[in-house]
Amino acid sequence: FHDLDIFTLWEGIDTVNHSNRTIPATLSWRFSSAGIPFRSVTNPRKIERLSMKLIQYGAGNIGRSLAGQLFSAAGWEVVFVDVVPEVIEALNREGRYRVVVKEERPDEIWVEGVRGVNGRDVDRVAEEIADCDLLSTAVGSKVLPYIAAPIAKGLEKRNNPLDIVLCENLRGAPE
Repeated sequence: FHDLDIFTLWEGIDTVNHSNRTIPATLSWRFSSAGIPFRSVTNPRKIERLSMKLIQYGAGNIGRSLAGQLFSAAGWEVVFVDVVPEVIEALNREGRYRVVVKEERPDEIWVEGVRGVNGRDVDRVAEEIADCDLLSTAVGSKVLPYIAAPIAKGLEKRNNPLDIVLCENLRGAPE
């Protein structure tokens, strides 16, 4: 296995109870190469949280190809926050996306177990932040001031500290 390979230990058909409805789902117990167990389903939005949760502010190139891909491969649930409705709708409809690696040996990686939240829905964003395990941003320095208030609102709802990773190009920031 490569460092980020995920392999299936068990797979079968089961049902998941969600909002008083029973929904058939294909369940897989999987382990990342780091040994982190997680359960994958055909529609991860329909079950209770079973893994660590990353809130990724920004579903652009860096958010999806770097943070989203790495944390999903490690078994984390990845929730993207973005203001582009088409991106959020596609993430929620598909529950996955493709990353095309353009190197000497081109490759294609499918990132699964993801969903999206519209960044303009401040209350919903705050609820997601309230119970996440890590928050990451990749929005660009000019957008950071706009996401500060929703992040602060989510932090107010928490009972514990939250680590925040800034994937931003902030030249001259220390000056």
